[in-house]
Amino acid sequence: MQFQQQQEKVQTGAAEVARLQMEQTRLLQQMEQIDQEKAQAQAQSLNTSATQHRETLDQISQNQQRITEIDSQLTKVIMENEKKISELDNRVNQTRLTLDYQELRAPVDGVVFELKAKNPGFVAEASASLLKIVPSKRLTAKVYITNQDIGFVQKKLQKALNSPSKAGSNGCRCPDRFLSL
Repeated sequence: MQFQQQQEKVQTGAAEVARLQMEQTRLLQQMEQIDQEKAQAQAQSLNTSATQHRETLDQISQNQQRITEIDSQLTKVIMENEKKISELDNRVNQTRLTLDYQELRAPVDGVVFELKAKNPGFVAEASASLLKIVPSKRLTAKVYITNQDIGFVQKKLQKALNSPSKAGSNGCRCPDRFLSL
């Protein structure tokens, strides 16, 4: 009996050892599986991090390329605008020059007589006289008097001068006085 009891205890102990060995094997396999999952998670994390880093670098590269394209387009537009401004400035200067050539300004205020440019589009020679002006302010003139009339002229004599401007015309009458003889 004792032998049987001991044998049962040995068998129970052996069964317990076998059960514990199986439990140990199961736990070791579970630890191995957890280690594999952990390694996969770390690899996936590194892969995800590397992918995100690569995607970020790709996005930065694309953005820099787009900035370069926009900068190039902007420079092109600026150059075109500067060219247009220059062309417009030239046109304005040409228009001003044309206006300067179309407008005639007298050096003094006065009354115009003997106007030769009467029709639009009149073209004059550089040395030709276009008109004559009698100044509205004080006029000093050098007058040639015939021998027949010299006896009638006196210094500071109030006199209306009669000056024919064209043959057959009435001329210009200007009230004046003789300042010196």
